[in-house]
Amino acid sequence: VQLEAGSSATEFEHRQYGTELSLCQRYYQILDGSASSYAFYGTGCYQSTTNCRGLLSITTSFRTFPTVTFTGSFRVLSSAALSVSTLTAINNTINAIAFSATTTATTKGYAGYFSANGDTTAKIEMSAEL
Repeated sequence: VQLEAGSSATEFEHRQYGTELSLCQRYYQILDGSASSYAFYGTGCYQSTTNCRGLLSITTSFRTFPTVTFTGSFRVLSSAALSVSTLTAINNTINAIAFSATTTATTKGYAGYFSANGDTTAKIEMSAEL
């Protein structure tokens, strides 16, 4: 559908599906666990024995700094599968979403894989709406 103001119409603009999807993803992206109860979302590193900081996997750069909402149960897989007690988005830019996850203790400096914790309803919504 193409809407225009005025009494004369211009030619309908045809875009490839991938181009249109990429333009839409500048405004909104969702990472959800509906396909897997242990869906992978990103990687990080333990800054202390209980805090893992990392980056989420995003598809397309956002038009502006997005608002990030976490819903469901998450874990960080490091020396063991560690349940996340506190989760926040930090230092968001148009190209990257950083997160901070508080878990039970592990070794500082360990890498961590951020995922859903057996929860197919776990999701991360990123919105840069107008």
